[in-house]
Parts: sequence; C-alpha cells; structure tokens
Amino acid sequence: MKTRFVLFFLSMALVSAVQARAKTSLPDACGNDSVKFEVKTEKNPHAPVEPPAGKALVVFSYTGPYKWSPFSYIIPRYGIDGAWVGANNGESWFAVAVEPGEHRVCADIQSHELSDVGGFTAKAGEVYYFESQLSLTGGSAGTLLSAGVTPTGGMAPAAQVGGSPGSESFSLVRLSEDTGKSHVKAWKHSTWKTK
Repeated sequence: MKTRFVLFFLSMALVSAVQARAKTSLPDACGNDSVKFEVKTEKNPHAPVEPPAGKALVVFSYTGPYKWSPFSYIIPRYGIDGAWVGANNGESWFAVAVEPGEHRVCADIQSHELSDVGGFTAKAGEVYYFESQLSLTGGSAGTLLSAGVTPTGGMAPAAQVGGSPGSESFSLVRLSEDTGKSHVKAWKHSTWKTK
C-alpha cells in the first residue's frame, strides 16, 4: 500500500512538472514567463508624436475582451528581442523606443498559453504600430462573445486555439499609421509595474 502511495505522488509530481514546463515555453521574442505585470491606465495622456533622436518608436495596443471572469483581468504583455517591455489592460496603448535595425516582437496573454510573434525592420524617426487581438467564442452554436478589430495589414494571425465553440484566437498584427494613431487618440495610456 505504501509503495502505491509513493508511486501515485511521484506520478502526480511528474505530470505537474510537465504541465509547468509546457506553460513556460514561450517564443524567443518574448520575455521570461515568470515576469508578471500589474497594469493601470490613464485617460487623456499626451500622445507620442516623435521618436527620440536616432531611434524608432513602437506603439503596442490591445483589442478584445477585458476579463476572463469577474475577478480575472486579461493582461496582454509585449516583448521585443527576448525581453518584456510592457503590458496593456483593455483598450489601451503604450510606446517604447528602439534602435534602428531588425527586431522580433511578441504578444502574450499573461498567465495563459496564448502568444504570437512577428518581426519588423526599424528605421530611425519612424513609428510602428502593433496590436494584439483576442477573440473568444462560446455557446453551443459558437456564438461570438467578443472580437478584435479586423487588421488593416501586417502579420498573419496565429492559429486558433481549439476548434470548437468555446475556443480562443489570439494574434499580433501590424497596424496602418492611420489606425494606430486613431487608437492612441481614443484609448487610454497604459502604465505598469512588475509584480
């Protein structure tokens, strides 16, 4: 009996370890999965107009539902070249200055297995707009609960997770300058700190 008890707990520990390993397998463009953000938003912030001298500006925004449940917020976080640079909550945006050259970008839903990556070549003095989009479907007929804005151009969306009603679709898209600027004007500005 004792042997069965020990074997049961060892097998449960192995299953937990495999599940934990699977959850932390993020693309190289992202950051460390253990980094979590607490996000606040502010109304009517000043919009970034120009990138700093000799650099490019990357603006990240989010479209999709705000909460998984009444007590669980959806926090998209963003990485550039393997390091997290910030996060959003609801329809919000933030900007990050980058050096000219090729960059890999990542969007990930904090504490969930949803991520997408892309790339771009930054030129000094330019502004690049990226948006993460989350769509949830549910119900027996697959009724759309919340959908992202149709992208105006950019990267291909990530493959849909699941395939039946109750599934999630998450993607990172590059926006046109006009769409990106309209989000900056209309939406709140994100600020964050790591937990």
